[in-house]
Amino acid sequence: MGLLSPIGHGPDAFWDALMTGRSGAHVVRSFDTSNLPRRIACEIDSLPPASAEFDGGRFGAGRCGTMALLAVQAALIDAGLSISDMRGRRVAVVVGTTMGEFEFIESAYDDLAGQPASPEIFDKAVNNPAGRLSQIVAEAIGRPDAAAIDAYGACAAGNMALITAMQMLRADECDLVLAGGADAFSRFAFVGFMRNRVMAKEACRPYDKERDGLLVAEGAAMFVVERARDASGQSRHARLLGGATSCDAFNPTQPRPDGNGIAAAVQCAARDAGVSERRVDYLCSHGTGTPRNDLTEWKAIDRMFAPETPFSSIKALTGHTMGAAGALEAAACILALKHQRLVPNWNMKNPAAEFATRPVERPDAADLECVANLSFGFGGYNSCLFLDRGDA
Repeated sequence: MGLLSPIGHGPDAFWDALMTGRSGAHVVRSFDTSNLPRRIACEIDSLPPASAEFDGGRFGAGRCGTMALLAVQAALIDAGLSISDMRGRRVAVVVGTTMGEFEFIESAYDDLAGQPASPEIFDKAVNNPAGRLSQIVAEAIGRPDAAAIDAYGACAAGNMALITAMQMLRADECDLVLAGGADAFSRFAFVGFMRNRVMAKEACRPYDKERDGLLVAEGAAMFVVERARDASGQSRHARLLGGATSCDAFNPTQPRPDGNGIAAAVQCAARDAGVSERRVDYLCSHGTGTPRNDLTEWKAIDRMFAPETPFSSIKALTGHTMGAAGALEAAACILALKHQRLVPNWNMKNPAAEFATRPVERPDAADLECVANLSFGFGGYNSCLFLDRGDA
């Protein structure tokens, strides 16, 4: 497991922030927002150093590709694996993303200023599509021949990448998958969410009566995923039991109000995992802090999971990391299993509704065996993943 986030890099720093409520929100630093009605986001201040093998500059990577490489580097170290261990094995790479290397397109617009594009700008904009992320990782691990897949599902992409990895292993298409999600902060995403009127003015407050939107963020999380019998690494964190996706296609940006699309994903995921959704001990929810998403999701949670099932969103601290969100939230689930502790739903002072299920308020110790992760995206994408401790 390797991760980069606005609240810390690596499992220990990430978990400490989740337990103490340390937020990654601040005034945008990468561009001027003084003329905009929204100014707060969750950017990563600095990236960790890269080894020569995972230096994004070798591959012409932008910030998103660089973060994906750094997360893979950390995941391999955590698993006790090296690039040489990738040889002779059927390896696949699956990276979920929403924006991909969008900075090259933004740079092209910035540099043109009404002039014809230079060959250098044109080359970067055209030859770094989102689908390049997984190929960069494959090249970095010395396996350019590996199956390289970018998972698209808007902000559900991180979860979808892990589900795809699980399906590939079950089908015996590979022996090891590097899977997760990555997205970099961009002016396009910031202004886009702002114009959709879903951005918070100061803080993200999932499930609170006064919630007013999300905070755009960036991050990456990658995992080494193997069949239990083939696991070659030195650390095992959790077991992926099953997962599923659905698409209700109700509205380009809004969830279906009755929650049926979310319910379908949960039901199919539970069936795939061979467990009942009613036995979940903790649920990491999508919880963007937007009025419509939170209420619709809470309805579905109350309908599908057992009464008083503890759930929380980590986006009050991390912001919405888009394609990396599901992967970072899977990391939160794994760490909750490891530490046997609930993750609080920070910034919630007055719950927006009265249901049998209720967001977690304190980092209490808990007996966690089975956990679930919900992740959604524009276009009606819904995803659900079930995990347990396995042999960890």
